[in-house]
Amino acid sequence: MFRTQKCMKMRNYLVLAFILLGGLFFMNFKTTVSEPSGSDAVAYEVPADVQQLIDNSCYGCHNSDSKNLKGKKKLSFDKMADLKIFKQIGKLEAISDVLTEGDMPPKKFLQKMPDAKMSTEEIALMGNWASDLAKKMTHSIE
Repeated sequence: MFRTQKCMKMRNYLVLAFILLGGLFFMNFKTTVSEPSGSDAVAYEVPADVQQLIDNSCYGCHNSDSKNLKGKKKLSFDKMADLKIFKQIGKLEAISDVLTEGDMPPKKFLQKMPDAKMSTEEIALMGNWASDLAKKMTHSIE
């Protein structure tokens, strides 16, 4: 009887070891999505008129050196080109969304910096740029 119990314990340990090894084996398989390369990729580019709007109304909070921790965490324009294309697309879509919803620039910021207020045309220009570039980038990876 003692031998049977010992064999059962050994069998349980072996089963557990195989389960753990199998789990480790399957954890090594990752689904990777390749970034487009060469001429297929659409680059993150900012036209001069949009860059002027960013500099005037956005860059004060959305840059790496900003003291506005929340703003630079959400979006840092000086690091956009370094992001993977999927993250760039997400950030561009977010830019378009917050402009469309009227959430940016924030009212509290505009009280301190009224010159940063964007006109309806400027909001449309920047929102359309962000939306159009996001669509172009999305199509380049499909």
